[in-house]
Amino acid sequence: MASLLKAFGGRWKRPLQSVTYNAILFKRFTITSSAARPNSALINYVWQNVFAKEDMIVDSEAMRVGNREGLDWMERMERESQDQRNIIDQLREDSKIQKMINEKLENKIHDQENKIHGQENKIQGQEITITQLETDSKAQKIINEQQKRMWFEVRATEIEKHGHSQAEEAMLARSERNQTVHGGNIIQDLEVVDFIKAETTEQRHDSLQAAFEAWYEVSPRYKHQIVHAPELVVKTFNTLADTKSRWGWSNNPTTQDEVQKICRGIVSRWLEYVNTAKGEYPEDDIRREFDKLVTLRSA
Repeated sequence: MASLLKAFGGRWKRPLQSVTYNAILFKRFTITSSAARPNSALINYVWQNVFAKEDMIVDSEAMRVGNREGLDWMERMERESQDQRNIIDQLREDSKIQKMINEKLENKIHDQENKIHGQENKIQGQEITITQLETDSKAQKIINEQQKRMWFEVRATEIEKHGHSQAEEAMLARSERNQTVHGGNIIQDLEVVDFIKAETTEQRHDSLQAAFEAWYEVSPRYKHQIVHAPELVVKTFNTLADTKSRWGWSNNPTTQDEVQKICRGIVSRWLEYVNTAKGEYPEDDIRREFDKLVTLRSA
């Protein structure tokens, strides 16, 4: 009886012994003379009394039929299939997310490409500007070189005048109107000597060197030392040259002689230091003598 009920998806709510007991009572006390339908009466009794609603619960879920191993395998396959479907769904969702990420990256890349293109255009414009500036610089350099040549020619002519005996008489006829040309500038005139050496004949270069030495009372071969000399020494050389070329000094020969004497003393001390390369530079002595020079010039 229990197996029959289980096959139909039912289960007992109360102990099976009581149901069996009722069935036995039915067989013992309620059998009638209607022997033609004993089974029918039994079934009706059981259905009405034994299988009462409060005694039995019927499940609507279908029961499994088959061996346990096969059913377990089918369940495992179903679970794996469901897992695979879940994985596929997750992959589809991930694919959508990745697609969105790729689109954002493509947009960023596109923006970067536009920025790079803009930078390239800007750089190209700067290169054009630089090229133009280089062209202008070359042109300006040519102009500067031409002006330098003209200026050095003027200075060379001025230096050469001091190599002749008539130079002083000629200078007396000049005024102070052009102090830049006629004043001493030993650093610049050293460049003029080198310029003439490269641009003209050896004879003119030798003549210019002699005139330079007569004017500044120092050989151009000391160029490196003069360029790196203390400022007071350079000013002393220029002052010495001024006393030989400026109109005002010739009107006061006494002061002119005293200034030249001090200048020659400073130059001599400096040359001694340069030639011997011993001891310390006599800065205090030279400054003291230069102060005397300033006092005489201001007087």
